[in-house]
Amino acid sequence: MIERLVRMKLFAYALDKFGGISKAILRFWAVFLCLLTITTLDIISIESQHDFEKQIMTLVVGSFCFLCAQGLSERFGKTFLLKCIFHAAAALVLTAYYAYVLSINSINDVIGVKTVVGIFALFIAFIWIPSIRRSTDFYSIFLCVFKSFFISAFFSGIIFGGISAIIAAINALLLPVSSHAYAHTANIVWVLWAPMLFLSLIPAFSLYNETPEKIKKSIGYPHFLEVLLSYVLIPLISIYTLVLLLYMGKTIYLGNWNDNLLEPLILTYLIAVLLLYVLVKHIDNISTRLFRKIFPVLLAAIALYQTISSIVKAFDEGIVFTRYFVILFSLYSLVCGILLFLFPKKKNDVIAWLAILLALVSITPYMGAFGVSSASQSAIVENTLEKNGMLQNGGIIPKSDVSDQDKKNIS
Repeated sequence: MIERLVRMKLFAYALDKFGGISKAILRFWAVFLCLLTITTLDIISIESQHDFEKQIMTLVVGSFCFLCAQGLSERFGKTFLLKCIFHAAAALVLTAYYAYVLSINSINDVIGVKTVVGIFALFIAFIWIPSIRRSTDFYSIFLCVFKSFFISAFFSGIIFGGISAIIAAINALLLPVSSHAYAHTANIVWVLWAPMLFLSLIPAFSLYNETPEKIKKSIGYPHFLEVLLSYVLIPLISIYTLVLLLYMGKTIYLGNWNDNLLEPLILTYLIAVLLLYVLVKHIDNISTRLFRKIFPVLLAAIALYQTISSIVKAFDEGIVFTRYFVILFSLYSLVCGILLFLFPKKKNDVIAWLAILLALVSITPYMGAFGVSSASQSAIVENTLEKNGMLQNGGIIPKSDVSDQDKKNIS
């Protein structure tokens, strides 16, 4: 009897999930079409070894554009015309991006980085849009997205592992299976199934007809997650903070502002603190209250240190695009730390829209990472050549008595 009840519950749960995915397909129909096309192109590529890199990148960008379009439609699309305008704008961005990538010979690092940053901005916008002038704030929606990501990854991993095991068993016991079977399985599960499962777990926060129970459940904290955040991650990051502050004190005392070891440690710390702050915003216990009170100050102080350190390096070595992003993120963390300390009880959606704004600035032609870094490196080389008297009549005269640092700047 108990076994039968368990089976019935599992069957009902499976039906509910499949029903949720079918609703997600109807809700995010344009995203589904993009993902389905990517899956199809991947299948063709696996079988024929044909390269569809430009088409797939365009469809990935299009998927995130249509995510934002759907979010805008649910939040502001009071008429059918407005909904059409939002989706038409997304289609226009997709078309413009595809025309751009078709005009270049290959996808280089510059295009790759700009695309990733643009996708990041679109994804943050997708999370932020439903919270605009609504009772459900950015922190709650971020928590929902965070949980949905790991739930969908967990179930998709189980499905992929199970299907792979079945394929291996058939290949070993019954008949030979093509080596492409595993690639096709991974493609269907991770490119099509997992994203749609993820989207099915995110309620329409902006729609009034969405059930309050579903929204409350989606933004709630499972007991395991609450314990993990409050009594595991916060103590760990507190210890990490102490180690980092001691090492920073040592660095300042020795006057070694060019310590390359510290930079990745600080960036990891800034990301971890911001992420943890957003996740524990609505947990009320002594651990989280202390964290929300103390860590914005530490975040701002450490971000200020990293900003100064990176600017000092920039004066000596110029700005490369990686340092541009380090400075930009340090400034972002500094502003966030100050705002979270001064206005701890406000919704502080500025965390979201400031991230979107800075991400968009970083990929603009002249103020962006590659425009600034190119101009900076050119200026460093020109100044170094002039300092060593190597520029004459628009040409470069080689010299042997050049310092190692100047050689490094020129190279």
